[in-house]
Amino acid sequence: MRNVAIAEWIVARFTSKKRAAAIVGDLLELAPENGRPWFWLSLAGVILSLAWRRPLAFAAALCVYFAAFSASFWRAYLHFRFTIPDPHWRTVWGVLFQASNCLWFIVVYAAIRHGVRDRVTRLLLALSVPITAGLYCWERPTILVACIALTICVLAVSTLNNKLRRGLLIVVAVLMVNAGIFLLTAGLIALCLRFLHPAPTGNGGMQPALAVQWVEFCMLFLIAPLAMTSAYSRMHNWLMRDPSPDSQTQV
Repeated sequence: MRNVAIAEWIVARFTSKKRAAAIVGDLLELAPENGRPWFWLSLAGVILSLAWRRPLAFAAALCVYFAAFSASFWRAYLHFRFTIPDPHWRTVWGVLFQASNCLWFIVVYAAIRHGVRDRVTRLLLALSVPITAGLYCWERPTILVACIALTICVLAVSTLNNKLRRGLLIVVAVLMVNAGIFLLTAGLIALCLRFLHPAPTGNGGMQPALAVQWVEFCMLFLIAPLAMTSAYSRMHNWLMRDPSPDSQTQV
């Protein structure tokens, strides 16, 4: 019985509890004829058939996140160095670019995880396109104004519909998680510079620049994507209550 409860708990991580109990029950009926190893191998196959969308979605979203981050770096940090002399405004534009990168990361993850028909996926896409276009075409006032107006319209429409309002709350929550990770990253980098800079670097100690690079890479390209996907999935399951395509997979 303990093994059955464990099996149901594992399967329930990827589908509903009722369906998990039915799947494990079907396998238990065939287990006396095929043996215990067959039961656990079949259970592993069921989990794989239910969960394949999640790692695929994360890998694809991470590739898009890398590409978007690289493009925004060249645009925001290098180009703005010569066009925007004020460092405070450069920081503001950098934050906006990072928010755009976060949106595209979640767009790809949501499209694979829940499908393009999902309301949150469509809302994310409707927000990502004008925001990104406005950031990259900010030197053209007509395009910038049009993008701002379209973004305001999308936000206004989202507040009028219950489902879209919940989806907007999910988007805000993910952006807040991303912002929190960035603030934490800045604090860890400051600690690294404070404690490693006075230390000698020629006797096997880690150079401050290398330590900062490792902290920044791990936080921005590992911790942040994992935190964003976790926040998105939990908020989506809580607020939308729509079954994802992988939870409906026939096994």
